[in-house]
Amino acid sequence: MSDTSAAAAPASSTTLQDVLAAVDTALGVIKNVASLPGVNLLPYASIVSSAITAIQAAEKLGVNIYPYVVALKDTFSGGVPTQADMDALDAKIALLNAEIDAALPDPDPGEPD
Repeated sequence: MSDTSAAAAPASSTTLQDVLAAVDTALGVIKNVASLPGVNLLPYASIVSSAITAIQAAEKLGVNIYPYVVALKDTFSGGVPTQADMDALDAKIALLNAEIDAALPDPDPGEPD
């Protein structure tokens, strides 16, 4: 997987087409994995779901999603990703989730955490 930290475009330049291309790439690989006998589909589906969920939440908060969209697409662009590629994407998702959590305001008094 390539390093996407240098490719930090502003959130406004991440188009719907960019996001759809990344999701399409990932889902295409999942479809191929599903057809392989004896291969567990769950880790691939789980990481794509986590990435999409985090990207959606970040976009709603105005966080720059471009590096994460690129990371998702890059992870699955070469076909079935290696465990190292999956781990790298998982780490990137964790960074995005931390950025999302940091962007959330403190709860109001009496509001659950």
